[in-house]
Amino acid sequence: METYSASKKNLPFKTQCSRDKRTLEAVQQAVFICLLSQSFEVTIERPPKLSKVTAQIPKIVSIKRGTDVVNIDEFVKDRFKNELDAMYKNEAHRVKILRIFNRNVFVFTNNLLLDLCLEEGYYISSRLSKPAKNNQRIEYITGLLLGSNFITDRNTVINIGSKVCNYLTQLVTDKKCVTLKAGDRVLSKILTTVSEESTSL
Repeated sequence: METYSASKKNLPFKTQCSRDKRTLEAVQQAVFICLLSQSFEVTIERPPKLSKVTAQIPKIVSIKRGTDVVNIDEFVKDRFKNELDAMYKNEAHRVKILRIFNRNVFVFTNNLLLDLCLEEGYYISSRLSKPAKNNQRIEYITGLLLGSNFITDRNTVINIGSKVCNYLTQLVTDKKCVTLKAGDRVLSKILTTVSEESTSL
C-alpha cells in the first residue's frame, strides 16, 4: 500500500529535489532496518504524521537480540536534548529549533543504523552529505553487498527500501507499535528477491 504520491507534475525543481532527497533518506533507512531485522527483533512505532508526498519510515523504537536491547529512539533523543535546550532561546525560534532537532535525530539514527549494519558484517559503502550549519551530516549509500552481488544502482536501493517502507507502514496502520521478530519472513523475502533479480541481470 503506497502512503505517498510519486507524481512529479508541475512541481518546482527545488521542491522536487527536496522531496526526492527525503524519499531517498527514508528508503535507505528502511534498507538498514531490513538488514538488521535478519538477526535482531526490531520494534517500530507509527509516526505522528503520515506523509503523502514522500516515502516515510516508522519510528524505530528499539532493536533487541537475546537480552541485549538498544533503545534507539530514547538514546538518540537524549543525545541531542542538551543541544536543543541550549539553542532554545525564546518562543520565536521554537519552530526552527525543533526542525533542526528533528533533522539531527533522523540523521543520527540513520548513521547509527548504518554503523550497526557494518558491525553485523554487512558491506556497505557510503558518502557523507555536504556540511550544513547546525545539522548533522548524513551518510548516503553508494554500494551494498547482497549475497555475491555488489549493488551500486540507486534505483535498486530505492526499490528495496520502498518495499520495506510499504510493509512497515502497513504493520503500524492498525497498531501503533509493532515488534518484528528476527528473521521476519517478508523482509527476508524482499532481500532474497532483489538479490536474485540482481544476479539474473
